[in-house]
Amino acid sequence: MSGSLWGHYNNLSAGAFTPARVETLKVLSAQAAISIENARLILEMEDKARLQQEMEIAEHIQTSLCPPAPEHNELEIAAVMRPAEEVGGDYYDVVNDRNGDLWIAIGDVSGHGVTPGLIMMMAQTSFNTALDQSTSITPADAIVCVNEILTENVRMKLKEGHFMTMSFLKYQGKGKFLYAGAHLDILVYRAATGKCEEYKTDGLFLALKKNIRSVTFDKEIELSSEDVMVVYTDGVIESRKAGNRSELWDSENLIKVIESNGKRSCEEIKNAIVKGALDWCDGIPDDDITVVVVKMK
Repeated sequence: MSGSLWGHYNNLSAGAFTPARVETLKVLSAQAAISIENARLILEMEDKARLQQEMEIAEHIQTSLCPPAPEHNELEIAAVMRPAEEVGGDYYDVVNDRNGDLWIAIGDVSGHGVTPGLIMMMAQTSFNTALDQSTSITPADAIVCVNEILTENVRMKLKEGHFMTMSFLKYQGKGKFLYAGAHLDILVYRAATGKCEEYKTDGLFLALKKNIRSVTFDKEIELSSEDVMVVYTDGVIESRKAGNRSELWDSENLIKVIESNGKRSCEEIKNAIVKGALDWCDGIPDDDITVVVVKMK
Protein backbone atom coordinates (compact mmCIF):
# COMPACT_ATOMS: atom_id res chain seq x y z
CA MET A 1 0.00 0.00 0.00
CA SER A 2 1.40 3.46 -0.99
CA GLY A 3 2.11 6.10 1.62
CA SER A 4 -0.73 8.34 0.49
CA LEU A 5 -3.29 5.53 0.63
CA TRP A 6 -2.06 4.41 4.08
CA GLY A 7 -2.40 7.95 5.35
CA HIS A 8 -5.89 8.20 3.96
CA TYR A 9 -6.84 4.86 5.64
CA ASN A 10 -5.49 6.05 8.98
CA ASN A 11 -7.51 9.27 8.70
CA LEU A 12 -10.71 7.26 8.08
CA SER A 13 -9.97 4.93 11.03
CA ALA A 14 -9.32 7.84 13.31
CA GLY A 15 -12.65 9.39 12.43
CA ALA A 16 -14.56 6.14 12.87
CA PHE A 17 -14.50 6.20 16.72
CA THR A 18 -16.05 9.48 17.66
CA PRO A 19 -17.12 9.95 21.33
CA ALA A 20 -20.75 9.39 20.34
CA ARG A 21 -19.95 6.16 18.50
CA VAL A 22 -17.77 4.95 21.35
CA GLU A 23 -20.63 5.53 23.78
CA THR A 24 -23.00 3.65 21.46
CA LEU A 25 -20.57 0.71 21.29
CA LYS A 26 -20.38 0.65 25.11
CA VAL A 27 -24.17 0.48 25.36
CA LEU A 28 -24.37 -2.25 22.72
CA SER A 29 -21.57 -4.20 24.43
CA ALA A 30 -23.34 -3.98 27.79
CA GLN A 31 -26.60 -5.15 26.25
CA ALA A 32 -24.81 -8.03 24.53
CA ALA A 33 -23.17 -9.03 27.81
CA ILE A 34 -26.53 -8.96 29.59
CA SER A 35 -28.09 -11.06 26.82
CA ILE A 36 -25.26 -13.61 27.03
CA GLU A 37 -25.55 -13.80 30.84
CA ASN A 38 -29.33 -14.19 30.62
CA ALA A 39 -28.92 -16.99 28.11
CA ARG A 40 -26.39 -18.69 30.39
CA LEU A 41 -28.71 -18.39 33.40
CA ILE A 42 -31.65 -19.78 31.41
CA LEU A 43 -29.57 -22.78 30.34
CA GLU A 44 -28.41 -23.26 33.93
CA MET A 45 -32.00 -23.13 35.19
CA GLU A 46 -33.06 -25.63 32.54
CA ASP A 47 -30.21 -27.96 33.60
CA LYS A 48 -31.23 -27.64 37.26
CA ALA A 49 -34.88 -28.26 36.42
CA ARG A 50 -33.93 -31.32 34.37
CA LEU A 51 -31.69 -32.61 37.18
CA GLN A 52 -34.46 -32.01 39.74
CA GLN A 53 -36.91 -33.92 37.57
CA GLU A 54 -34.47 -36.80 37.22
CA MET A 55 -33.89 -36.84 40.99
CA GLU A 56 -37.65 -36.90 41.60
CA ILE A 57 -37.95 -39.87 39.23
CA ALA A 58 -35.12 -41.65 41.06
CA GLU A 59 -36.77 -40.91 44.41
CA HIS A 60 -40.08 -42.30 43.14
CA ILE A 61 -38.39 -45.46 41.87
CA GLN A 62 -36.56 -45.98 45.15
CA THR A 63 -39.49 -45.38 47.46
CA SER A 64 -41.73 -47.61 45.34
CA LEU A 65 -39.31 -50.46 46.06
CA CYS A 66 -40.04 -50.13 49.80
CA PRO A 67 -43.14 -52.26 50.35
CA PRO A 68 -46.14 -51.37 52.50
CA ALA A 69 -46.46 -53.29 55.75
CA PRO A 70 -48.12 -56.63 54.91
CA GLU A 71 -50.93 -58.34 56.77
CA HIS A 72 -49.80 -61.33 58.85
CA ASN A 73 -51.79 -63.68 61.06
CA GLU A 74 -49.17 -63.75 63.86
CA LEU A 75 -47.36 -60.43 63.50
CA GLU A 76 -48.18 -56.73 63.32
CA ILE A 77 -45.68 -54.78 61.16
CA ALA A 78 -44.98 -51.10 60.45
CA ALA A 79 -42.06 -49.63 58.48
CA VAL A 80 -40.77 -46.34 57.09
CA MET A 81 -37.77 -45.01 55.17
CA ARG A 82 -37.12 -41.25 55.19
CA PRO A 83 -34.19 -40.23 52.94
CA ALA A 84 -32.06 -37.25 54.03
CA GLU A 85 -31.83 -36.27 50.34
CA GLU A 86 -34.03 -37.07 47.35
CA VAL A 87 -32.29 -40.43 47.00
CA GLY A 88 -30.99 -42.31 50.02
CA GLY A 89 -28.74 -45.26 50.82
CA ASP A 90 -31.02 -46.92 53.38
CA TYR A 91 -32.89 -50.10 52.55
CA TYR A 92 -35.63 -52.19 54.06
CA ASP A 93 -37.80 -54.95 52.70
CA VAL A 94 -40.66 -57.06 54.03
CA VAL A 95 -41.39 -59.91 51.64
CA ASN A 96 -42.56 -63.53 51.48
CA ASP A 97 -40.37 -66.24 49.92
CA ARG A 98 -41.53 -69.09 47.71
CA ASN A 99 -42.69 -71.06 50.76
CA GLY A 100 -44.71 -68.12 52.06
CA ASP A 101 -42.25 -67.46 54.90
CA LEU A 102 -41.89 -63.82 55.91
CA TRP A 103 -38.51 -62.10 55.54
CA ILE A 104 -37.37 -58.71 56.83
CA ALA A 105 -34.29 -56.94 55.48
CA ILE A 106 -32.61 -53.81 56.83
CA GLY A 107 -29.50 -52.16 55.41
CA ASP A 108 -27.50 -48.98 55.00
CA VAL A 109 -25.02 -48.05 52.26
CA SER A 110 -22.15 -45.82 53.38
CA GLY A 111 -22.88 -42.20 52.48
CA HIS A 112 -26.11 -40.95 50.95
CA GLY A 113 -27.15 -39.59 47.59
CA VAL A 114 -27.40 -41.02 44.09
CA THR A 115 -24.62 -43.64 44.13
CA PRO A 116 -25.61 -45.18 47.49
CA GLY A 117 -29.21 -45.11 46.26
CA LEU A 118 -28.26 -47.15 43.21
CA ILE A 119 -26.30 -49.60 45.37
CA MET A 120 -29.34 -49.90 47.64
CA MET A 121 -31.43 -50.91 44.61
CA MET A 122 -28.77 -53.49 43.66
CA ALA A 123 -29.07 -54.95 47.16
CA GLN A 124 -32.85 -55.10 46.93
CA THR A 125 -32.72 -56.92 43.59
CA SER A 126 -30.01 -59.30 44.84
CA PHE A 127 -31.98 -60.13 47.99
CA ASN A 128 -35.20 -60.93 46.15
CA THR A 129 -33.29 -62.96 43.54
CA ALA A 130 -31.64 -65.00 46.31
CA LEU A 131 -35.05 -65.80 47.84
CA ASP A 132 -36.41 -66.89 44.46
CA GLN A 133 -33.54 -69.30 43.82
CA SER A 134 -34.08 -71.63 46.79
CA THR A 135 -36.89 -72.91 48.99
CA SER A 136 -34.58 -73.69 51.94
CA ILE A 137 -32.39 -70.58 52.09
CA THR A 138 -31.46 -69.17 55.52
CA PRO A 139 -30.54 -65.55 56.39
CA ALA A 140 -26.84 -66.46 56.43
CA ASP A 141 -27.15 -68.01 52.94
CA ALA A 142 -28.88 -64.86 51.68
CA ILE A 143 -26.26 -62.54 53.19
CA VAL A 144 -23.43 -64.52 51.55
CA CYS A 145 -25.21 -64.43 48.18
CA VAL A 146 -26.01 -60.69 48.28
CA ASN A 147 -22.48 -59.84 49.40
CA GLU A 148 -20.96 -61.75 46.49
CA ILE A 149 -23.10 -59.83 43.99
CA LEU A 150 -22.49 -56.44 45.63
CA THR A 151 -18.74 -56.98 45.85
CA GLU A 152 -18.59 -57.92 42.18
CA ASN A 153 -20.65 -54.92 41.07
CA VAL A 154 -19.56 -52.20 43.50
CA ARG A 155 -15.94 -53.02 44.19
CA MET A 156 -14.81 -54.69 40.97
CA LYS A 157 -17.00 -53.25 38.19
CA LEU A 158 -17.90 -49.77 39.44
CA LYS A 159 -14.59 -49.32 41.31
CA GLU A 160 -16.51 -47.64 44.14
CA GLY A 161 -15.42 -47.63 47.77
CA HIS A 162 -18.90 -47.85 49.28
CA PHE A 163 -19.82 -50.69 51.64
CA MET A 164 -23.12 -51.78 53.17
CA THR A 165 -24.32 -52.96 56.55
CA MET A 166 -27.17 -55.43 56.29
CA SER A 167 -29.20 -57.91 58.31
CA PHE A 168 -31.83 -60.39 57.15
CA LEU A 169 -34.48 -61.95 59.40
CA LYS A 170 -36.62 -64.98 58.50
CA TYR A 171 -39.79 -65.72 60.45
CA GLN A 172 -40.20 -69.41 61.25
CA GLY A 173 -43.51 -69.17 63.04
CA LYS A 174 -44.58 -69.18 66.69
CA GLY A 175 -42.50 -66.10 67.45
CA LYS A 176 -39.18 -67.50 66.21
CA PHE A 177 -36.87 -65.54 63.90
CA LEU A 178 -33.56 -66.54 62.35
CA TYR A 179 -31.25 -63.62 61.61
CA ALA A 180 -27.78 -63.00 60.15
CA GLY A 181 -25.61 -60.15 58.91
CA ALA A 182 -23.67 -57.23 60.38
CA HIS A 183 -25.84 -54.23 61.14
CA LEU A 184 -26.97 -52.35 64.26
CA ASP A 185 -28.26 -54.12 67.37
CA ILE A 186 -31.76 -55.55 67.13
CA LEU A 187 -33.92 -54.24 69.97
CA VAL A 188 -36.64 -56.39 71.53
CA TYR A 189 -39.15 -54.91 73.95
CA ARG A 190 -40.37 -57.58 76.38
CA ALA A 191 -43.98 -57.01 77.33
CA ALA A 192 -43.54 -59.03 80.53
CA THR A 193 -40.86 -56.70 81.94
CA GLY A 194 -41.47 -53.45 80.04
CA LYS A 195 -37.75 -53.37 79.16
CA CYS A 196 -35.70 -53.71 75.96
CA GLU A 197 -33.11 -56.38 75.24
CA GLU A 198 -30.31 -55.87 72.71
CA TYR A 199 -29.32 -58.60 70.25
CA LYS A 200 -25.94 -58.11 68.62
CA THR A 201 -25.41 -58.69 64.92
CA ASP A 202 -22.12 -60.22 63.77
CA GLY A 203 -20.13 -60.65 60.58
CA LEU A 204 -18.57 -58.37 57.97
CA PHE A 205 -19.95 -55.37 56.17
CA LEU A 206 -20.96 -56.17 52.60
CA ALA A 207 -19.05 -55.24 49.41
CA LEU A 208 -15.66 -55.40 51.12
CA LYS A 209 -14.68 -59.05 50.64
CA LYS A 210 -16.22 -61.43 48.14
CA ASN A 211 -16.39 -64.59 50.27
CA ILE A 212 -17.72 -64.09 53.81
CA ARG A 213 -19.15 -67.57 54.38
CA SER A 214 -16.71 -68.38 57.20
CA VAL A 215 -17.85 -65.40 59.32
CA THR A 216 -21.59 -65.46 58.59
CA PHE A 217 -23.89 -67.40 60.91
CA ASP A 218 -27.58 -67.73 61.69
CA LYS A 219 -28.80 -66.71 65.16
CA GLU A 220 -32.24 -66.84 66.74
CA ILE A 221 -34.64 -64.40 68.40
CA GLU A 222 -37.91 -65.55 69.95
CA LEU A 223 -40.83 -63.22 70.66
CA SER A 224 -43.64 -63.85 73.13
CA SER A 225 -47.12 -62.37 72.89
CA GLU A 226 -47.07 -58.53 72.78
CA ASP A 227 -43.26 -58.41 72.48
CA VAL A 228 -41.92 -55.82 70.01
CA MET A 229 -38.85 -56.07 67.77
CA VAL A 230 -37.27 -52.94 66.26
CA VAL A 231 -34.65 -52.79 63.50
CA TYR A 232 -33.36 -49.43 62.32
CA THR A 233 -30.52 -47.60 60.60
CA ASP A 234 -27.94 -45.29 62.15
CA GLY A 235 -29.75 -42.17 60.94
CA VAL A 236 -32.06 -42.75 63.92
CA ILE A 237 -29.51 -42.88 66.75
CA GLU A 238 -27.03 -40.50 65.05
CA SER A 239 -29.53 -37.66 64.69
CA ARG A 240 -27.55 -34.56 65.73
CA LYS A 241 -28.98 -32.12 68.24
CA ALA A 242 -29.83 -28.70 66.83
CA GLY A 243 -27.42 -26.17 68.32
CA ASN A 244 -24.99 -28.85 69.53
CA ARG A 245 -24.18 -31.18 66.65
CA SER A 246 -21.76 -33.24 68.71
CA GLU A 247 -24.66 -34.53 70.83
CA LEU A 248 -26.38 -37.54 69.24
CA TRP A 249 -29.87 -38.85 69.99
CA ASP A 250 -28.18 -42.26 70.63
CA SER A 251 -29.55 -45.69 71.49
CA GLU A 252 -30.48 -44.73 75.06
CA ASN A 253 -33.12 -42.27 73.86
CA LEU A 254 -34.31 -44.78 71.27
CA ILE A 255 -34.78 -47.42 73.98
CA LYS A 256 -36.62 -44.94 76.20
CA VAL A 257 -39.07 -44.18 73.38
CA ILE A 258 -39.64 -47.89 72.68
CA GLU A 259 -40.17 -48.72 76.35
CA SER A 260 -42.56 -45.82 76.91
CA ASN A 261 -44.60 -46.78 73.82
CA GLY A 262 -44.22 -50.58 73.92
CA LYS A 263 -47.89 -51.23 74.72
CA ARG A 264 -49.04 -49.25 71.70
CA SER A 265 -49.49 -50.36 68.08
CA CYS A 266 -46.55 -50.85 65.71
CA GLU A 267 -47.59 -47.77 63.75
CA GLU A 268 -47.60 -45.64 66.90
CA ILE A 269 -44.23 -47.00 68.04
CA LYS A 270 -42.72 -46.35 64.60
CA ASN A 271 -44.08 -42.79 64.54
CA ALA A 272 -42.80 -42.09 68.06
CA ILE A 273 -39.30 -43.23 67.09
CA VAL A 274 -39.18 -41.11 63.94
CA LYS A 275 -40.61 -38.10 65.79
CA GLY A 276 -38.01 -38.42 68.55
CA ALA A 277 -35.12 -38.53 66.07
CA LEU A 278 -36.48 -35.63 63.97
CA ASP A 279 -37.35 -33.45 66.97
CA TRP A 280 -33.77 -33.86 68.18
CA CYS A 281 -32.37 -32.35 64.96
CA ASP A 282 -35.22 -29.85 64.41
CA GLY A 283 -36.44 -31.83 61.42
CA ILE A 284 -33.18 -31.56 59.47
CA PRO A 285 -31.48 -34.99 59.57
CA ASP A 286 -27.95 -35.56 58.27
CA ASP A 287 -28.65 -39.16 57.32
CA ASP A 288 -31.46 -41.37 56.09
CA ILE A 289 -33.86 -42.68 58.74
CA THR A 290 -35.34 -46.17 58.44
CA VAL A 291 -37.34 -48.10 61.05
CA VAL A 292 -39.12 -51.46 60.95
CA VAL A 293 -41.28 -52.44 63.95
CA VAL A 294 -42.68 -55.94 64.45
CA LYS A 295 -45.06 -56.94 67.24
CA MET A 296 -46.12 -60.44 68.18
CA LYS A 297 -49.90 -60.68 68.40
